[in-house]
Amino acid sequence: MISLSTITYSWSAFSSETPPEDRSAMIRWAFNTLDIDHMDLLEDFYHADAHFVDPVVDAKGLEQIRAHYEHQYKAVADIRFNIVNEHISGDTHTLEWEMHLRTKRLNKGKAFIVSGSSVLTFSGSKVMYHRDYFDLGDMVYERLPVLRFVTKKIKKRLHFRENKGKAQ
Repeated sequence: MISLSTITYSWSAFSSETPPEDRSAMIRWAFNTLDIDHMDLLEDFYHADAHFVDPVVDAKGLEQIRAHYEHQYKAVADIRFNIVNEHISGDTHTLEWEMHLRTKRLNKGKAFIVSGSSVLTFSGSKVMYHRDYFDLGDMVYERLPVLRFVTKKIKKRLHFRENKGKAQ
């Protein structure tokens, strides 16, 4: 059992009949509790046959999902998610979020924010499908010195071409 603020959850409290509002609380809790020291939470959050997709990985099954998170979270110094919007349709939760991230590998170790969204589909009380959408360029390429220069040049050229001939 882990505590976040004043809310304490035990995964065993969630059943196959878990109401959507409790799933919403589970998502917020899991997103903001998971770190390199709490990888065991994945087994309680994801179904054994879950499928996780983001711009970096397409992981099938809990073992691959865990390996992905362990690799990504090794360098994370601090992470938290601010859920700014949520839509629930049956067993599917669609979230719009801001990820506040500080990592040793990016942005010279300084905190930054990445906006994104997630689609999570539940099977009972566990996530069966999880897809994250975010701008990998904003998160990674623009945070590394050499790639930042190249990315900005490309964006500038694309912006110029899009606006060529338009009154400004």
